[in-house]
Amino acid sequence: MLRPIFWAAMLGVLLGGCANAVKPSDLPQMRISAVNATTPAGAGAQSDLSAGIAAEGRLWAALYAGALPAGLPENAVTVTVTNVHYKGAVQSLLIGDGHHATASVAVAGPDGMPLRSGTVEYSEKSSYALNGVSGVLIAATSNKVKVDERLAQGLARKAVDFAYGQKETPAFILKLVQDGTAAKMRRTAPPPQPEEPRTEPQAAPDGAPETPPVS
Repeated sequence: MLRPIFWAAMLGVLLGGCANAVKPSDLPQMRISAVNATTPAGAGAQSDLSAGIAAEGRLWAALYAGALPAGLPENAVTVTVTNVHYKGAVQSLLIGDGHHATASVAVAGPDGMPLRSGTVEYSEKSSYALNGVSGVLIAATSNKVKVDERLAQGLARKAVDFAYGQKETPAFILKLVQDGTAAKMRRTAPPPQPEEPRTEPQAAPDGAPETPPVS
């Protein structure tokens, strides 16, 4: 769940760099109709980031869609978490460290044909003040489930930016965060729901009709 403090913190980080001044008319003229995500067991995450990425991805996609005309092709975005790294006590003491996640992103058109694919990453960068002894304490007491929530939020934003061909979130999107539009959407959005496992079709006994697969 994106709380107001998260929006404020994210906005501060994003505005601290160079603003992306791209205009809505310069973006690929499409809308994102679906955001799907998976977190393989080997990615190293403490919890499943999939539901959070999908829910937050839909919110960021809605922010983009609000600036684009209706009737555009509707594409689907699939995010697969590939690696999650948590701030380590030893690394923080010696060289500084931070929470970090990477994911592969694939964009498919309305007909399912691949349009774009690549890799995104999101890091919670630690300042020097939060490394050293302080960093050891933070790393030792971090709630990894809460960290996973923030990493999912960051990957979702990066994935939607990537789908629109952007390395950084456009300034016109950040303005929607700043004026509270994004927070209002967050409050009215349903909470993330874990995806139900797909049921494989069972072989029917001799003489009985086959059971259709669950879609």
